[in-house]
Amino acid sequence: MQTPPDAGAAPGDSSPLRRALSPRWLIALAWLAFQLWLLHDPMPLQVARPLHICFAIATALLWRPLGPSFAHRTVDALLLAATASVLAY
Repeated sequence: MQTPPDAGAAPGDSSPLRRALSPRWLIALAWLAFQLWLLHDPMPLQVARPLHICFAIATALLWRPLGPSFAHRTVDALLLAATASVLAY
């Protein structure tokens, strides 16, 4: 069974570098880096928890979008923007 192409990569392009540079992989890798940084240099939970939750929500929305229709993609974009605004706050 063939795996589907990455949502962030161009159709027909399945090079590992191209997939690793897609938004969902970049967010997931940033989340991993954040977790490793917390192991090395802990921060107050009032800061770490919202960051962790924002990374989790963004990763979930990018890996499992609601659907292919324009309405679903619009809702996905609004949810990602709301997550980013919480992170910016």
